[in-house]
Amino acid sequence: MKMKTKARSLQHGFSLIELMIAMGLGLFIMAGIATVYVSSKETYALRDQISEMDESARVAMKALRTHIERAGYSSDAHSQLDNYLLPSGLVPSSVLCPTGQANIINVARIATSADGSSIGASTLTTNQIMARSDTIGLSFLADDSLMEDCTGGSWKKRCMINPNESMRTAADQGANAQLARRVYSSFRIQKNASRENNAGDGIPELVCGGSLNTYSQPWAQGIENLQLRYGVDNLPITIPAGQKKQWQVDQYWTATQVTANNAWDKVALVQVALLVRTMEPVFKQAEAKNYQLFDQSIATNDRYKRAVYTTTIYLRNIAR
Repeated sequence: MKMKTKARSLQHGFSLIELMIAMGLGLFIMAGIATVYVSSKETYALRDQISEMDESARVAMKALRTHIERAGYSSDAHSQLDNYLLPSGLVPSSVLCPTGQANIINVARIATSADGSSIGASTLTTNQIMARSDTIGLSFLADDSLMEDCTGGSWKKRCMINPNESMRTAADQGANAQLARRVYSSFRIQKNASRENNAGDGIPELVCGGSLNTYSQPWAQGIENLQLRYGVDNLPITIPAGQKKQWQVDQYWTATQVTANNAWDKVALVQVALLVRTMEPVFKQAEAKNYQLFDQSIATNDRYKRAVYTTTIYLRNIAR
């Protein structure tokens, strides 16, 4: 009887205090794990957004460089084209090709080289940032080696003349023959009306409009602002007999300044600055930031992360 009493006295559980301490320690550890998990998830999301932003900037810069470098290409004409960069207000001429089709499908899709609007607000919304964006338009003469506009539309499918010179018609050799070979491309910033992010905001994007397509072609998303400066060879230089002109940039002007000085035929390079933002808001609360794109200052106060990307594009195909 005594042995049973002793065994029963050795059987006991945790006290209430011990249980409370264990539960507290468990909750503390779980809270730590949850904090690390949430922080890691936010870090990975931010990293993914930044990677996507960098990729958008890379794609946009490649598109701009590829097509702006084509400005002034004159094929076998070997002469400097007028309006290789399209001045503000210029409406390209649409002419009939030897095939009977027009060389420009939709003139309204082609933007000219112009400065964006000036908005006085100290802190800008996405719509206001986009409204400040510049536009650029260009042209070149198509041939077998270069025939596509920035949308991928092909001049060869619409306007290619007969490759056999002896069989070319009067239309192939007429006054409109060179105009029919003109291909136009242009770039601008607009908002994608059919796509919104998780915050309900529209996505800004770089789009191109070309002469060989009815519609504009999106190139890169998240591109919020485009600023351009034109390198102009404006000072007269004596060219020795038998030598070609060597371009020497002495002024960097906006489109407005180039127009005011009637210097579109003296532009030798284009400086590009892009303001690119993440697709989704990444900051927990709005952060005030200021971004400088040449002489354009853009102030923001929201949850998007942004970065400025710049490059210089030389117009390698203009006649010298």
